[in-house]
Amino acid sequence: MNESRLTIKQAAKALGTSARTIRRRIAEGALPAQKIAKGKLDVWTIDPADLASYAQSVGQTMARPSGNHDQRVTPAEVSPEAVNGQSPAKTSATAAEVDSLRQQVRQLEGERDFLRRVLENVTKALPPAGRAEPSRPSWWRRLFGR
Repeated sequence: MNESRLTIKQAAKALGTSARTIRRRIAEGALPAQKIAKGKLDVWTIDPADLASYAQSVGQTMARPSGNHDQRVTPAEVSPEAVNGQSPAKTSATAAEVDSLRQQVRQLEGERDFLRRVLENVTKALPPAGRAEPSRPSWWRRLFGR
């Protein structure tokens, strides 16, 4: 097995999640991995750059590769070269795009809250839900007088 690639267990330890979570992300296609034959078993391996890119995309922190897993590194500290070979200019453009999208999300959340308040006011103004009495009594009420 290539020593520069990580196993599922190592990737889980680096992200501070469980191995099962890493397997789910691989199955979803969110985290690229490669199956390598090791004896009679197949072992999933993950490229560290792909793991760093995934961690940055979901905003997770990663453990430093020095083996000291108490030190966490934020996605902003990951070198641009480690993230799919992006240049610093492209990384700053991506950061600007992320800021723009966050601003749009805040605006949409404000609109959502406004619409919720309008809906609450409209539902308060409506008559209570239930069976409304018909304007004309049914045939059996007319027949039996009840």
